Amino acid sequence: MLPLQSERKAYHHKRPHRKSRAGCRNCKTRKVKCDEARPACRACSMRRESCIYAAPSASSASSAPSPVVSLAFRGHAVPSSSPDSGPGPGHGPSYHYAPSSPPLTLSASHSPEPLSDGQVVNYERPDAIKLSIVREPLFVPSGRSEADMKLLYLYTTTTYKSFSTYKSLSPDRPMGYQIDYALRVKTVEHAFSSPFLMDCILGLSAMHMDHLGHRDVNVPATRAHAYRARAFQGYRKAIDDADPATFPALLVCSLLLCPLASQMFRGEDARKLYVIDWIIVWRGISLIMSMIELPLLETSGIGPLFCRPLVNMKDGALHIPSKLLNMIASIKEGEIDYPDVEVYHESLRYLGSIYHELLTKGFNPLLNLRIITFFTFLPPRFIQLAQNRRPYALVIIAHHLVFTKIIKSVWWVENVGDKGIQDISDFLGPAWDFYLRVPKAAIHINGIRGIAKLLLDDHTWQPPSPTVEPGRSDLCVPPTNTIVGEDGRTYVLTP
Repeated sequence: MLPLQSERKAYHHKRPHRKSRAGCRNCKTRKVKCDEARPACRACSMRRESCIYAAPSASSASSAPSPVVSLAFRGHAVPSSSPDSGPGPGHGPSYHYAPSSPPLTLSASHSPEPLSDGQVVNYERPDAIKLSIVREPLFVPSGRSEADMKLLYLYTTTTYKSFSTYKSLSPDRPMGYQIDYALRVKTVEHAFSSPFLMDCILGLSAMHMDHLGHRDVNVPATRAHAYRARAFQGYRKAIDDADPATFPALLVCSLLLCPLASQMFRGEDARKLYVIDWIIVWRGISLIMSMIELPLLETSGIGPLFCRPLVNMKDGALHIPSKLLNMIASIKEGEIDYPDVEVYHESLRYLGSIYHELLTKGFNPLLNLRIITFFTFLPPRFIQLAQNRRPYALVIIAHHLVFTKIIKSVWWVENVGDKGIQDISDFLGPAWDFYLRVPKAAIHINGIRGIAKLLLDDHTWQPPSPTVEPGRSDLCVPPTNTIVGEDGRTYVLTP
């Protein structure tokens, strides 16, 4: 006999959870459950894949006009992408600047006409929607700690600016924004696939946090040292492996290792004449550059990081201090340094270009860039002479270290000059005090004007206006050894 209707058991769904077809495309392809988190679901975040959601259906889209949406932060340039733009340096994001807009505001105005390029939404309108910030759990990749992620956050918000010297030359120049994009976005992308670059970034952030005196993240000295050790060890191993997939990360790491290695100038266990080892680290940039083809440099998105100021060798030759010229002229035929006289003269011309910049343009970001990149221009033979601790090479290095005391806006250059000059003076002894008078006097001077007057040997010198004229052709050149010879022609030399 059939049971009565009232006696039938209640029907239970086999799937008590809510079904949804709004997951991302990757989860649909793999036929797995998507948590539909925005901007990236957890599955895509763990797999380091681009999380792409399908566009709304035509029926829902036709029910109401599509709102024009634009995002801007207070006082910051933010990117707005287009379907035709790519992630590379040549197709980087375009930036709109909203100087007085409130933070995180979306305009939901229904406008039948799209915004034109460069147009910024008026965020003071009454129909603007205010968004609330939702605190979500911190995403921590496998093998990394919460402290690592906080250090990475410090890098992407503050530390990266320590290497964006070019942008301060002219904030409105597109190259400045490309450098920021390469440092904040592309460098971090390469770091997630190359642990040695990630360790380099975290080591720099730990150094920067210690310099700032922040105690928000407790980074023991042993951990900071481990970051540096792993970065150098992984860097050397990647060079030996020579895997083309790691070449972009290798090139960025060769640049960031220079400030990372500067910590040894401030450590209690710093070696004597450590400046020679530091110069070799700088020389590594050119060595890695020789391994990479130019198309790869462009497609990797890091090309804008490797630009240097144009060097006019004729102007440099005219501004070499007479005492240094007399020092090289005193080398007689038959002496051990006589075959390298031209190497010393070439190095002095590069040094003279910094004197010329200081004398004619005063304190400006381009002067800082010339000082920082000086070691990358030196001839390979000069590096060998410095490694052999030849006195003439050490005297030239000591005079350059005086210029580093002018740079006050780059925290990782701190104490490099004083420590390097003192080491060279101790090594050469009193016999070379005549040629080291200026460097030794600079140890006791901290003001940049006093340093400049000492370098130029002019106590009445006053700095010109620190502005950079628009249209200067020597602001930046591609990552090649480009110089202007004494004949006025431009030459491109291989690294």
